Amino acid sequence: MLTAIWEYVEQCTGQLAEQPVVWPPEMLQIAQQIARQGRADVARQDGESAERYAVRVTMLGKYLPSVPIYAADTSTFHTGVQASFQAARSAHQNFEQTTQAIRKGFCQAFDAVGDKRALLCDTVDDGGPRLHEALRGYIEWLKTEYRHPESGITAWGQVKIKQVETLLGRHEDTPLSRVGHDAIEAMMRYWRQRPARKGSTEAVSRKSAEHQIAALKAFFRWLARSNAYEWQKPTSFDDIRTRVDRRADDAHPQIQPEVLFSLDELILLNTYATPLERLFLLLGVNCGYSRAEIATLRVGDICLRQAHTPSHQEILNFKSTNQDSFIKRCRPKTGVYGEHLLFAQTVQAIEWALSRRMRQPDFGPNARLLLNSNGEPYNKPTKGGNPNRQIQNRFDALLRRIERHEKQVKKRPFKTLRKTAGDLVRRFSDGEVTAVFHCRGQVVKIDNLADCYTTRPFSKVFEALRKVEIYLGPMFTAAGSHPFEPEGKK
Repeated sequence: MLTAIWEYVEQCTGQLAEQPVVWPPEMLQIAQQIARQGRADVARQDGESAERYAVRVTMLGKYLPSVPIYAADTSTFHTGVQASFQAARSAHQNFEQTTQAIRKGFCQAFDAVGDKRALLCDTVDDGGPRLHEALRGYIEWLKTEYRHPESGITAWGQVKIKQVETLLGRHEDTPLSRVGHDAIEAMMRYWRQRPARKGSTEAVSRKSAEHQIAALKAFFRWLARSNAYEWQKPTSFDDIRTRVDRRADDAHPQIQPEVLFSLDELILLNTYATPLERLFLLLGVNCGYSRAEIATLRVGDICLRQAHTPSHQEILNFKSTNQDSFIKRCRPKTGVYGEHLLFAQTVQAIEWALSRRMRQPDFGPNARLLLNSNGEPYNKPTKGGNPNRQIQNRFDALLRRIERHEKQVKKRPFKTLRKTAGDLVRRFSDGEVTAVFHCRGQVVKIDNLADCYTTRPFSKVFEALRKVEIYLGPMFTAAGSHPFEPEGKK
């Protein structure tokens, strides 16, 4: 290091013709400190302004990159750097490029030191907007973008807000002027490598990591469009790697039997269910409905004891009569149209629900079939903005009721009924029919335009459901001869 200092002195003084090379006082003091303690603490000179002191220390570090140069007066150095940034803000229109150039100059002096105390520029606040401020602004935009005129912020909007709140808790706050390609890549890498869950040593799931990366990408695209922040998306943004790393325990090639409800468990569920819980159960098993599908089901979606038109029967290649009942609607999540032939007991459940709904206000074809005791939809968010869990809570209560009677039903979420229904349909048909039953967006994997030129094979779904209804006969019998008597008389 002393050699490097002397070479720099020779280079500077050698410009003066026929002048002997001597140690300038400042360089001599730096060399003496290096010899004594292995580092140089540059003191502030008398009458020297903070900004000039910061520039002098920075330039020494720039021209002596192998020498550990430190600011002896860190507070004044920090003030000087702040003053430089403020001067840049008032003097230059393109603040982002200017601050990046100034920051590069200030930080270059400390890049080779490797000591966090020397990296004073890491704590510099350039006075501009910061990452967390922008993330909170994005949350406010999401609240406006995903607001439903009747029910407030939608469930999907709440999910996206939760994802951004997770980003707030996982990524450090930093000035937006420093969020370039490298910073974005580091944030993406953080989720690609799957950090530990909050309060646990286990890594987050692959799906969760993918969702957080998607939230990051959506945020930065919004940030580039927003007029509230002077931030430009790097031209290399789309080249940043976002694929989540795979692990050995990620492979789940097929659903396991223990994940589904067995016929014996379905019998117990239907035996101990109240009329409302039985309705939830039947819609889950008959139509593969989860909470969202049940909560958004409308009166006009139900066709009780109503055959298809002759032309419709011909196209579907399915003979229906006025003894058949159907639910015809689009799935909320995918917007894909679906039809489900209803079991006899499901028809009873819907008739019970219709008579119940008629006693509540605003009954009509566009009315929700199911409202809670307060006359509110089952997907209305809570006061805290969290997703509505009333259907799941009723299902959990049913499981606890069975457990109190010393019966065994493994505790599973309500959405397990959807998986169980799909498994039963596939048992009596095939994978394509199951996809039609679940109203998935793409049924034929090799042809995503099949739905544009052909009708979906609903007739095969109906035939499979008739076979499933026969298989589930013991489950229907378990509910008794009057499965929808008032709850108090059960």
